[in-house]
Amino acid sequence: MKFAVILSALIVGLASGQDAEKRSYRGDSVISAASQAAASALKDFLASGAVQQWGGNGTHSQLHIAAGKVKEVLNSLLKSNVGYEVLTEDLQQELDKENPTVASRLKNALKNGHNMDWTSYHRLDDFYTYMEYLAATYPKIASVGSAGKTIEGRELRYLKISSGAANPKKFWVDGGIHAREWVAPAAAAYVMRELVENRSKYASIVSNIDFYVMPLMNPDGYEHSATRERMWRKNRNRHQNGCIGVDLNRNWGFNWGTAGISHNPCDPQIYAGAKAFSEPETQAISKFILSIKNNLKAYISFHTYGQYILIPYAFDDVSKPSDFEELKRVAVKAQSAMKAVAGETYQVGHTPTLVGAAAGGSDDWAKGTVGVKYAYTFELRPTNYRVGFALPASQLAVASQEALAGVLAVAKEL
Repeated sequence: MKFAVILSALIVGLASGQDAEKRSYRGDSVISAASQAAASALKDFLASGAVQQWGGNGTHSQLHIAAGKVKEVLNSLLKSNVGYEVLTEDLQQELDKENPTVASRLKNALKNGHNMDWTSYHRLDDFYTYMEYLAATYPKIASVGSAGKTIEGRELRYLKISSGAANPKKFWVDGGIHAREWVAPAAAAYVMRELVENRSKYASIVSNIDFYVMPLMNPDGYEHSATRERMWRKNRNRHQNGCIGVDLNRNWGFNWGTAGISHNPCDPQIYAGAKAFSEPETQAISKFILSIKNNLKAYISFHTYGQYILIPYAFDDVSKPSDFEELKRVAVKAQSAMKAVAGETYQVGHTPTLVGAAAGGSDDWAKGTVGVKYAYTFELRPTNYRVGFALPASQLAVASQEALAGVLAVAKEL
């Protein structure tokens, strides 16, 4: 009976993921170009949403160009003498490579008794069912809680992984605040698996630490990304003018609204909301984190992409915590641990230096308001040299292993 329920959920999830209304990205291009020069040359395209800026570094950005505008956009760059590199001429083709076949997903369900694995991307129900499985199977260690509900009424669930210590240190891990960043929640779920199912491997590190893991901070957006619009980023709050969504990682109330944001409710990516904590998701999660702030020593938020370990603050180009060098020292430890997994380097540095200023981020708030000692954003695979949000599921396991290695390296320093 239990397997029948899992199988039914899997089939329904796969079917709805292939809904006829799902947006196609056929013919959309993704390019890399010099950030400032491209922003100037493509100002009107960016304003209209025909071009969207993705990730990047201090000098270059990835730009997503709608299929009907590719020739026009590339001509504008050439006329402005802005060089570019084409990363893909068909984004949909890249997205089609993301997940394995239905047959392999069914095989996973048969083998494990639940759908969660790290060879494929999963729907929200798979994450929540897996959390319930861990709590039911390891009740002395794991328990499921809810911080509140989203704008569409979904639960904001977390898994508490208890050490059993009398006065434990606390460590928060989250993912999925941006809907399209599918690697992030998978990596958070992998942290849950290892610290519960394989806990004995890490006993010397985690024996006095309680972990709180919320794999999906934006479940509404994640489901929309899975079923309708793969590149959706924000939550699903519908504004009075009909536009939808707030960037939840621009909505936290520490120096809110100062840089790297938009005040336009129709901005497709970085609308910061009407005010700090305007959204039910950030309200609920921040309230819960404040309720556990006593002895909360570490905060890591998983994102993609670029392979960075980002150190606060990001609300302007220059401000840093007074203990920035200590945060950097521990970040370098995490960098070494992550590189040891598969040889990949994660750059360490001040957020605005590596990726640009962006006010209202959760790590800034955790550090600046809550006073968490070690607060970071981990930008996971891939690098900026391939299509950012379309990491094949074949790399999901190693990306998750790198994320876990970084978490454990920070935990060793608590």
